[in-house]
Amino acid sequence: CPFASCRTPSPEHPTQTSPSQPPPARTMPTDVVLHIYDVSEAPALQAVNKALRAVGTGAFHGAVEVYGQEWSYGGVEEGTGVFSCPPKGCTAHVYRESVPMGQTAMSHSEVNLLLAELEQEWPGRDYDLLAHNCCHFSEELCKRLQVPEAFPKWVKSLAGAGAKVSHAVVGTVDKAGELVDAGKQVRGADSDEAYKIGDLTRGLWATGKQAVAATIQAGQESRHGDSYKFGDFSRGVVSKLGQVD
Repeated sequence: CPFASCRTPSPEHPTQTSPSQPPPARTMPTDVVLHIYDVSEAPALQAVNKALRAVGTGAFHGAVEVYGQEWSYGGVEEGTGVFSCPPKGCTAHVYRESVPMGQTAMSHSEVNLLLAELEQEWPGRDYDLLAHNCCHFSEELCKRLQVPEAFPKWVKSLAGAGAKVSHAVVGTVDKAGELVDAGKQVRGADSDEAYKIGDLTRGLWATGKQAVAATIQAGQESRHGDSYKFGDFSRGVVSKLGQVD
């Protein structure tokens, strides 16, 4: 999601799920479907996405359905960022449309093994708002499922454009460099080591907890709530964007 950080699932929302359920009796191949959501229920953002979608971009949450379960990726401080929910059932975002990706020849057991690998490869702390988010995970999952259809460029084009800008800023703005160094320290690396995806996000978490808390509070206020719910950070980001002239 280029404008929303997927956060830890709440009990009423998708949970981190180990793909260990016994496979049902099902004939291969099976359909693979990419589900696209608006990152917020805010009508203004949905209207913007509708307009941007026509020109091949937008701010979206992405997830992949295979064998009756939807899989995506979000940011958590510990453990895997991979989580699942019922198809079209991500309640933190607003369902927009589905894109058939063709079929995979992998069995249910093989898909379970693949998801177990991805859980290890995609820890929640590596989540990056622009460069390593749910849309990038969805593209990787589709690739590993060996589906015939190409991943739609419009799903992550806005994040890609933002990542280019972000990387340029990291190279020229001292504050951004300080955040990257702080992110390296969080993962136990020296400041002179090479940048890794997630360093900026780790640095933000390490040095900007007050800003994060304020953003979450703005999200709670936007839905008139007084306790945290999955998606409050996303709502807070959208709320703050709406305050910019």
